[in-house]
Amino acid sequence: SVQVPDEYVTKTEGIVRELLADDERDHATFEMEVIRTDGERVPCETHIALMTDDAGQFQGTAGIVRDISDRKEQEELFATLVQEANDGIIITSEGGIQFCNAQMAELLGSTREELTGQGVHRFVDDEDRDTVNEMFWERYEGELDAARYEIDLRTADGGRVPVEVNTSLVSYQRSTGDLAIVRDITDRRKREDELELYE
Repeated sequence: SVQVPDEYVTKTEGIVRELLADDERDHATFEMEVIRTDGERVPCETHIALMTDDAGQFQGTAGIVRDISDRKEQEELFATLVQEANDGIIITSEGGIQFCNAQMAELLGSTREELTGQGVHRFVDDEDRDTVNEMFWERYEGELDAARYEIDLRTADGGRVPVEVNTSLVSYQRSTGDLAIVRDITDRRKREDELELYE
């Protein structure tokens, strides 16, 4: 036996009213919590559908409630890993930035809010844009599962940062996106230049 908290009862009633007012929809899926007999709140995904008689008159609702505790735990773990990572992480789709972590924003000298929706190529050095495009299309057309390459990024203030990029295609918000893990290699480049000069 479980109990539905008052706020989710209100939410469900609101969704039913929306469905009744919409001639093109008779079902909806949403997230809610239920309270078990031991008092623990359990995150659930609920699918609710309107039930009507032969004349199309509303008779009630039917619902399926699924425990999504494991999925929520994985999402929280992923979010923690992304935010605590030392490297920049960015997801682009159709050339625009859909997501980036704080480290990526700092690397580009901007904020996450300012970067979201921006065209990614504006932050790629002119000489490296062909490389980025080539690597994307090779992955998109199935020639590569993932790619690793080095390019220079342009920061918001016009500076240049050498980076190592590891990319792969991912499913993001119902479309194909490009996930990139971006590592600042300024120190490594400096050491390589010093070694070359010494040799």
